[in-house]
Amino acid sequence: MSPHPIELYERGIEQLNSTARNVRASTATQEVFLSLIKKFPYSPLGYLGMSYCYRHDAYVGAQRYDIEFLKNNAYPLALKALRLGPSIRAVHENYAFFQELFFIGEGENF
Repeated sequence: MSPHPIELYERGIEQLNSTARNVRASTATQEVFLSLIKKFPYSPLGYLGMSYCYRHDAYVGAQRYDIEFLKNNAYPLALKALRLGPSIRAVHENYAFFQELFFIGEGENF
């Protein structure tokens, strides 16, 4: 019996949190979320998890984000998660992060 999508998601989040001091998320963490996407392509959890991984990877030392990396990698996954799971709070919180990052401030779209 395969694990429930929520169990896989939580396992990936635990691994991501354990790599919080590293600049790059571990390959094992990304593999958890990619397997979740593969096994459950209509679940928003895999896309949400991969978006978190890319957010983690995009953070650079001077407390700022690599905007291009986020725009090209994490944001599309956040949109996919939003389309698949509009009733999940974490999905909305993740999308709100991108809304603030890309649309607030100077009002520029990417």
